[in-house]
Amino acid sequence: MEGEIREGDASRFLQFIKENRAVIIDELLSVVPSSNGGSVSEAIKIAKTIEDGMFAVWLPPNIKDWPDRSKQVRCASSCFLFVVAGASRVIHKETVGLHRPYFDAKVYGAISTATAISAHERLLLEMRAWLSTRGVPASLIEKMMNHSSREIYWMSYDDIQALGAIRPSAEELMIAKCDYDKALFGRWSDAALAKHPSTAEIEKKLTAQSGCTNALVKAARSAFLSTY
Repeated sequence: MEGEIREGDASRFLQFIKENRAVIIDELLSVVPSSNGGSVSEAIKIAKTIEDGMFAVWLPPNIKDWPDRSKQVRCASSCFLFVVAGASRVIHKETVGLHRPYFDAKVYGAISTATAISAHERLLLEMRAWLSTRGVPASLIEKMMNHSSREIYWMSYDDIQALGAIRPSAEELMIAKCDYDKALFGRWSDAALAKHPSTAEIEKKLTAQSGCTNALVKAARSAFLSTY
């Protein structure tokens, strides 16, 4: 997904999913967003689809087959909502940029100062609530709110670790359905490097866990798409 987030993009995204439902489900396609942001309301609608379809969000340091091979994949401003909505996330440092939500300058010319301030404060409260309910750490929300619309804060490795590789609600679902253990891959990696006898047994558990979580996502996507 590339470019400014504009009105109608949520409908186009959903239409693409409906037209390609077989590959979307069978291949467990991820969302790779490259955008400097745009409409917050439209981004929230797209984020809802990402949530309902249990899409993973992938932001690598670069993509060789991207239309413009020289361009760094970046997700900034309202695009951050896609990252938050992802059931799982693979994010490279400094690919996600944050700043507080704001209104277009034309809005300020059409309403009174008092109305503008009140509306913006309400927007900030609503955004804080949206992020908080999805498990975004308070420290990261504050970094977002402390940077104006003319500034940008690029998430560090520590920020990415704090946000987590899996959205909390999705992780709890996987724990309940698949006995998911996020530390299992690390234990397998350590055992394999040490050539420990437990490597094979851990790998067996890891394979079973991966199969279960993949089946869970496929079922979620099938259920989601069955409503359309």
